[in-house]
Amino acid sequence: MHGVHPGRLTSLRPDPADYPVAIVAVVCTATPVIVATLVGDIGSGLTASLGAFAAMYGAGRRALGTLAASASAAALLALGVTLGAASAGHSWISIIVVAAFAATVTLFFEVSQFGAPGPQLIVLACAAGTGLPPSNAIGHGLLVLATGVLSSLLVTALAVWRARTARSATPADPPWWPPTPAALLLATRTSAGVLVAGLLATASGLAHPYWAMVAAAGVLGQGSYAAVTDRRALQRVGGAVAGILLAAVVLSFDVPTTLVGIALGMLQGLVVLVVARNYAVAVVVITAYAFLLSDSAEPASGIGALALAWIGQTIIGAVAAVVVARAVWPGLIERIVRSAADDVRQSATLFDTGTTPNRRDMRRVRQRLAYLDRVVERAGGERRGVQLTIARLAPLIAAARATGVVALHGDQAAQPGADALAAHERNTVSNHTLPAPIEQFISSTNAADPAAFLEAFAPDATLEDWGRVFHGRDGIARWNSTDNIGVQAHFDLVNVRSGSAPSTWIVTLAVSGNGYNGTGPMTFVLDGDRISSLVISG
Repeated sequence: MHGVHPGRLTSLRPDPADYPVAIVAVVCTATPVIVATLVGDIGSGLTASLGAFAAMYGAGRRALGTLAASASAAALLALGVTLGAASAGHSWISIIVVAAFAATVTLFFEVSQFGAPGPQLIVLACAAGTGLPPSNAIGHGLLVLATGVLSSLLVTALAVWRARTARSATPADPPWWPPTPAALLLATRTSAGVLVAGLLATASGLAHPYWAMVAAAGVLGQGSYAAVTDRRALQRVGGAVAGILLAAVVLSFDVPTTLVGIALGMLQGLVVLVVARNYAVAVVVITAYAFLLSDSAEPASGIGALALAWIGQTIIGAVAAVVVARAVWPGLIERIVRSAADDVRQSATLFDTGTTPNRRDMRRVRQRLAYLDRVVERAGGERRGVQLTIARLAPLIAAARATGVVALHGDQAAQPGADALAAHERNTVSNHTLPAPIEQFISSTNAADPAAFLEAFAPDATLEDWGRVFHGRDGIARWNSTDNIGVQAHFDLVNVRSGSAPSTWIVTLAVSGNGYNGTGPMTFVLDGDRISSLVISG
């Protein structure tokens, strides 16, 4: 299994916390539970509260983008609960339904480019639906839809208000149709993982096999390559244990159902605040939320039995996801990478005909370049055998990226001061050369030469590894002994490009050895012939 540093499990990415959206999630979760409790129908309130997940989609975008993402999420949540409830009572049919739904939703998010939190919460709703009475499947779906529509309208209103107050917003990414080979692979893997998890969970005899399917979908849904699934599997299991402990603290006070509704709302708000910043922390909160939901729906089961079943099913789902992530042959990934490189070259051919490209053409090239980078990063995170195959494609990848950058150069040159940056990036990528300090950083690591490694850094350099900061050569030497040469780390170059700031380079490396194993970007800032700053964030 790929190594996972503990610091990577708990550090929060510096995304801004969205408190208004969190408040919307709290209100839309707690209100139906409290109202349903007062009228004596707690089950309907718990079901309706699932629609509040829609508030998490499209946050930070412009109004139309927020509306499209959150309304789509509301519809998918309702559809998922309806399908899950309709298949309830037929365990094998339920497994197939949830697996097919997971594949469809995963593919939808890859095509729509709606981003975080992705398909996992919607698959959770579908899986939860399998525990509802099948006699009123449509009614369950309508309850979820009502709360989802309310959540969507509220977060869209927030987006409109922010636009009027000049708050910044991210424009929506254009949909990508037809689905890319990488999207189809992700959807297929997710579906396979959910299916395997469901089959194993049912065969185990443990209660609630849908929890295993939710765990598998959460591990695979936004990145099914080995480097990320290993990390997410550990986060999922650890988060399940921590989340159950958190829920147990709440339940130990024998609180009335109305207060449980408020607790569910608060947990939903916490999910909004952390889901885009750290998956491990989000899993803790999501597990606590779902566990409270299950205990409120089935109080007779007992906390202990429910907790053991949950942890057991989570382990089954995580293991199934890790196994499925490795069930890929190098030739398939190679074809996907070659296809992405061909797309870049083909989208840039118009620029060679003398025709003046329009904005749509420019956007297409940028989109293809971004897709190539994403495919290469994912391929570099596959199991070791696939990584070695992809490493041989480095010249092909560099040439394709250079073609795209050259195609965009004319458009960039019209922007003040941009042509120098474009020429710098174009020359760097086309020759696939590295600045000497970065080359020394890689070669000295691979040669296990600590002295040469430290010489690549300026005396006052800083190195940040997922929140852990090391100052000067003494600090970097400590990091080198515990996380780099000291654990026989080896680097394979996957991709390199210059950053937007002067003397900044973003280098994607495949890391192997006895420590962390995986692929991700490292951001270097150079000062002459030395590295003055290195930030490891992937």
